Amino acid sequence: MNTVDFLKHVFSSDAPGAALIEAHQSGELAKVFPELDRLFGVKQPEQYHPEGCAGIHSALVLGKAAERTGEPRVLCAALLHDIGKGVTDPSLWPRHIGHESEGAKMIPALGEKYGLPQDWVAAARFAARYHMAAHTAKKAGKIAEIILGAAKNPIGVDGFATVVWADHNGRGRDNVPNAFADSAMDIYRTIVEASKHTHEPSKIALAVAKMING
Repeated sequence: MNTVDFLKHVFSSDAPGAALIEAHQSGELAKVFPELDRLFGVKQPEQYHPEGCAGIHSALVLGKAAERTGEPRVLCAALLHDIGKGVTDPSLWPRHIGHESEGAKMIPALGEKYGLPQDWVAAARFAARYHMAAHTAKKAGKIAEIILGAAKNPIGVDGFATVVWADHNGRGRDNVPNAFADSAMDIYRTIVEASKHTHEPSKIALAVAKMING
């Protein structure tokens, strides 16, 4: 089974996260996608990741995303959002400084290596690069920038919100609300409406700030 067929099989299973863990335990994942298999055993800060290693986290995030969508490009983005943790300096673990940019660099090469569909690659690259920013962004201008980027990417606003929500909950949590994910579509509609009247980023950011702050 090639990598694309393997991922399609996992994505369409009744429990994608469990299917991924099973593939790791059987050794199949190491054969078809070693860069992903490498995440199993990669330590993470227990404060933020009580679920365990980066591989378990990725499997849980995939499972959470599958609760909200069956779209393969979004599931691929959820699965690969932390792929960069597999190449961070082990001497710095459990911290993974710069794993977002490392993941974004890796994904196009992985797409070429395994023949992943281009929309999967683009969506996964965006999620890898911006998932942390979505969790930490406070300024309306930055939030608007991320959401506009998602709108222009194959992942889409709703798809990226799904990945962010799944990342937030793929830590042993039981569907806890996430501010960015829960408001992303409303913010995007605010941006679209504001853009009918102005193209100045500062004014659009002001409209977003008003929406966020009520």
